[in-house]
Amino acid sequence: MRRGTVTERPWGLTLASLSRSRANGQLTLTAADGKLYCVAFAAGAIVGASSPVASDSAVRVALTTQLVSSTQVTAIARAVAAAPGRDEVEVIAEAARLTGAQVEQLRRRLLLQRIARTFSVERGGYVFGRQITVATMRGVAVDVAPAIFLGVRMNLAQDRLVEDLRRFGARFVLRTNEVDEARFGFGPHERPILHALRFGTSLPDLEAKRRDLEPRLMQAVIYTLVAAGLCEGFPSPRMRDAEEIEVEDEDDDPEEAAIARARTTTFDRTPRGEAEAQEQDEDELADTLRQPRTRTISSMPPPFGITTDGFAARDVIASGIALLDAGADHFALFGLPRDATLDAIRAAYVQLAYHLHPEKRPELDPAVTRDAQRLFAQVNVAYGVLSDPVRCAEYLQALKRSSAASPAAASPPEAPRTGTAIERMRAASEIAQRGVAALRREDLHTAIELLSRAAEMAPHDADCAAQLAWARFCAATDKARVAADVRCALERALLRSSRPAPVLFYLGRVERMLGRVPEAIHCFREVLEREPGHAEAAAELKLLEPSLPQRRPR
Repeated sequence: MRRGTVTERPWGLTLASLSRSRANGQLTLTAADGKLYCVAFAAGAIVGASSPVASDSAVRVALTTQLVSSTQVTAIARAVAAAPGRDEVEVIAEAARLTGAQVEQLRRRLLLQRIARTFSVERGGYVFGRQITVATMRGVAVDVAPAIFLGVRMNLAQDRLVEDLRRFGARFVLRTNEVDEARFGFGPHERPILHALRFGTSLPDLEAKRRDLEPRLMQAVIYTLVAAGLCEGFPSPRMRDAEEIEVEDEDDDPEEAAIARARTTTFDRTPRGEAEAQEQDEDELADTLRQPRTRTISSMPPPFGITTDGFAARDVIASGIALLDAGADHFALFGLPRDATLDAIRAAYVQLAYHLHPEKRPELDPAVTRDAQRLFAQVNVAYGVLSDPVRCAEYLQALKRSSAASPAAASPPEAPRTGTAIERMRAASEIAQRGVAALRREDLHTAIELLSRAAEMAPHDADCAAQLAWARFCAATDKARVAADVRCALERALLRSSRPAPVLFYLGRVERMLGRVPEAIHCFREVLEREPGHAEAAAELKLLEPSLPQRRPR
């Protein structure tokens, strides 16, 4: 019997390894919430699967694949419930009078969807044993490859997808010149990715050269091919230890020199026996990809270095130095409240370190470089304190004593207002809020003008980009003509947003207004899965689900 957890290795590799070993038995996955997912293997092929998710029931899958109509669903569901000992697909086939080809199509789709759903489990354990308890699909066996592709595209969390790809490597090359596209479910959209992989490529290169393709599609194709053993990933270049800060003059502040010597080698992947909280620095660094380089528009100013991509490095460094010179405490340096969680501290530190590390900085003049070195040193010192629960508690007590002695020190210094990154982000937030207000009152011209300005000031703010795309779609007289550009903008925002539900809702409305009812329903269902209390999405579904096109039985 084989046991493990879903976080030990990429889940796709677990499924692919069972397939390659021609395993016979059942994989039982238990999620952290106690839900069970089962996958039955016969000679490495998948012959049965179960899922606790309602949308993975045979009746729902038959409906979404348009093998039955919405008016038939209630009667068919009753028939299935009344025959618990029978094959539910056979019951559906009899009630809907499906042909043999349609029955096989339903069985295959049902297996693929249930296996793909296992990718949605973020925490849990699995057991693989010889005994099969789940009902198997008679006469049908599916390859695990298209199930992995579907699961990665539809269900794998973005942070886990990025983390798994990071484990695979940084640059990818196909091991064979020909890939059986039909086996994986690939089509015309995937062919440019396969072509690039034949010569070797990386995800940043692919995204830069093929802006017409969805980034998540690229990620899913590479993940699936690596899991199938057809693509090889080469590891990232090993980052060097953090360089020591140069002390230009012997008269430099000895305290600054001490800070320089105390800098941790954050980016060294070799074992370190010192601060226990920094044992996972390399993994935490990967969170810079997991955490979208955006933020939900709000009135709160962001940490000065969280979204540096759109601004000059010198502005970011100047903002941080100004905070240091103003006597900002460690929390203010990270842009966090004093009750911030350890996860929030780590996330802020990793994103700052990612942009301040010597290997990541652009070429700067010597004076700015020295400021960057000084800032990076202090960021490491601050993280060393805040990531240690004991030292952090002592530091908080010291801050409280200092605040009691000096009321002026009770609040962190405000960011400088001289065109720095903080001020730009704050201004962008205020402009975007005005744009959203104009959008709500249907003043589309004003909304587009304001949101465009905000997007220029904060080009990596996914929420602002989604609002702008929706405003432009609403204002377009020929919506079909702008649909492709709007859909592309919303899908890109969806991949980068820290709160995808609003973006999905905009995308669902676009699809609904274009008459693409099944696609709109899919989007609104996704919204409700992420935010069950989303009243507008529920209202849209209530209107749309009865209007699904009916498919006549053959």
